[in-house]
Parts: sequence; C-alpha cells; structure tokens
Amino acid sequence: MSARRPGLQDKSRLNLGKGFVVFVTQKSVEKHLHELELEWWSGKALLVKTVVKISEKRATFIKGPGVGNDWIVLALSIHE
Repeated sequence: MSARRPGLQDKSRLNLGKGFVVFVTQKSVEKHLHELELEWWSGKALLVKTVVKISEKRATFIKGPGVGNDWIVLALSIHE
C-alpha cells in the first residue's frame, strides 16, 4: 500500500535551459520507491511523456530527442 504525502499530486517544473522544461508529478511513494509522471517539453512540443519509478539516491536515465548524431539524455534522482 502506498503512503500518500500532502501535496502529492503537485506538479513541479524543472527548467533545463535552452527552452527545455520537465514537469514532474509524484504519483505515489512506497517505502523508498517514488512513482513519478514526467513530461519533457521543448517550447510547445511534447518530447517525452512517461511514468518512472525511482529509488532514493539512485538515478534513472531517460532518452530524449536526437540532435545530429547525438541524443539528449535526462538523469533524474531523488534525495530526501
């Protein structure tokens, strides 16, 4: 069973610069596992929409758009 915290459905905005923004909505917390909904935008274009589960003090990597021969990769971690 998930532990619900006050404000759990609040959406946080992470400004990555260069027009990239990530919106994060925490969906649930179970022990030290956080379920997050992510929306990664470039201006008005939605690049990635996904739900991830992240353990505290561990990173999750999300592949974003290609730029030339490279990819933009977003690394997210939770530290309480």
